[in-house]
Amino acid sequence: MEANKINRTLYAEQRAHGDTNAHKQGAALKVGDFVTVQQNAFKNDGGAQRTIWLGVDCPEMVRPHLAKIEKVVNITFDQLDSGEFDFAPGGSQSDAVEDKKSWEYSGEELQTFYDLVTLCLLPGGRWCYVDAQGYNYPRYLSLPVNWREMFAKEIAEEQEKQNEYKRQREEEERKEIEKRRRECLDYCKRFEELKPAKMAKTDVKNILAILCPGVAVKLTQSRNYWGEPEITGHTTADNVAELMAAWEEFTSRNHYYTGEEYTDFSDGYPGMVRVTEHPLNLYSGRVYFTAY
Repeated sequence: MEANKINRTLYAEQRAHGDTNAHKQGAALKVGDFVTVQQNAFKNDGGAQRTIWLGVDCPEMVRPHLAKIEKVVNITFDQLDSGEFDFAPGGSQSDAVEDKKSWEYSGEELQTFYDLVTLCLLPGGRWCYVDAQGYNYPRYLSLPVNWREMFAKEIAEEQEKQNEYKRQREEEERKEIEKRRRECLDYCKRFEELKPAKMAKTDVKNILAILCPGVAVKLTQSRNYWGEPEITGHTTADNVAELMAAWEEFTSRNHYYTGEEYTDFSDGYPGMVRVTEHPLNLYSGRVYFTAY
């Protein structure tokens, strides 16, 4: 085969073979057959049942692709779901172009590649295909053309699981939001008697008197590049850490009133909850603390 040439005749024959076999029963297929499959782009990391359901939830991730059967196995759905069965190594190749480095293929040449799959024959006349791509588990799952009807039971069960998970998560978040909202209101009640001052420095002085009563701090005020007030609190070395921690908590709590609502607690972020009953209109900008 000449360099950079595509054997289009061979590729067309493989595609026609695959399209014909796509409508055959799994039991009628054998090793060496080409078959057009519905390739699920999701990695099969969470089990076959979830991967099949994801194909319904995100249909754009399931697309036709040419495959060649390199092994046939008879297994149960539980074995398919766990990945504990004897599957072939899998991979991708093309017979229509010359071998070269992976990055040297053109887009047109890559379209002639097909996957090497294991045909999994399941009870009840069902079947699917897996491609390990060299991994030690069936990394990718491909399906026959009528897969939605074939796996309707598993899809419905997984959908029910996902709906229940979503309901529980929403309920947990609702409780967490309400808990944080109550904590915020209780915390900010300490400042309800304060009124906004004309000088940001006076605001900070009054706030610190509530946060750390009895701690001596001298405040100086300047403006930054944008004309915003910058306040520095001068205190003893022993008091710097206490004042910094107290002010950080105050500004964090103040965000519950003035910040945007953020309620995804699963990733470790603290979350912000908008509270409007008692708006806290006090200075919550940057304050620097330093020792004398």
